[in-house]
Amino acid sequence: MQSEPENEIPYEKWARAKYTEVQAQLNPCNENGELDPIRLNQVLTNFAQHFAWAVTIQEIESNKLNILQTEYDEWFKGRYRSADTSIREDSGGTAKPTINAIHSKISEQAEGEVERKQKGLANQRSRVDLLKGFVRVLDKQAGILQTLSSNMRSEMFFAGGVPIGRNATGEERVVKAKSLVRKAMKGQDPTGY
Repeated sequence: MQSEPENEIPYEKWARAKYTEVQAQLNPCNENGELDPIRLNQVLTNFAQHFAWAVTIQEIESNKLNILQTEYDEWFKGRYRSADTSIREDSGGTAKPTINAIHSKISEQAEGEVERKQKGLANQRSRVDLLKGFVRVLDKQAGILQTLSSNMRSEMFFAGGVPIGRNATGEERVVKAKSLVRKAMKGQDPTGY
């Protein structure tokens, strides 16, 4: 999608790109905003793949978050011990330093690294939260797409020239309806015009 590694892209740019990607893949409407039977069939055909993509990407980003959190926790523990030792040595070991004093010493020694690491964790959490939201939306979208597909099949069946009540057998109606659906899936005009 882009040349720079995904974790180095600013969060807002990354989020907008992911939204555009999802929207392009799952929108059943044409460029005029109208429901398009051919496009709907394409979306339905590929929906499971896109849903699996979203779940996979969510898990990848969740794993990155877990790794970042573990690395930060280990780094912070080391910094905490170092700051605690430094404060005790400076005071001659007479008093146990407070947590606030240790945190201040860590910030002083790390020269802004605490804030950078915490910002990285916050950005990664935001990525995971956004992807979890996409998965929830896609889960709901599945039901909407099924309803649209059923409605469209019904409209094609009843409005597409399927003989109803004209001496046609049930089997003839089913054959005609299947033919209309196949033509629609191939991108042909099901009415024959």
